[in-house]
Amino acid sequence: LLCQPGPPYAAMAEAVWAHSAATARIARQLGRAFGAVPEEAYAAGLLHDVGKLIVLDQLSALRARRRGALAVPEAFVREALRV
Repeated sequence: LLCQPGPPYAAMAEAVWAHSAATARIARQLGRAFGAVPEEAYAAGLLHDVGKLIVLDQLSALRARRRGALAVPEAFVREALRV
């Protein structure tokens, strides 16, 4: 829902979102164990990698401006997300 960077980056966006959703569920449980507000811990877990989604959203915006596929190497994008 946040971005649609197109192939081959769409799978990366899905993986980042799945990771963030899983992290949020774990953070909620840890929040309870450590006396934090569970929903605040959930939100923190959900947003912990939001920068990666912003990078992918910028690829989506660039793709829209160019009205076509991008020539950004997939390996470069993967490394940018890793860092």
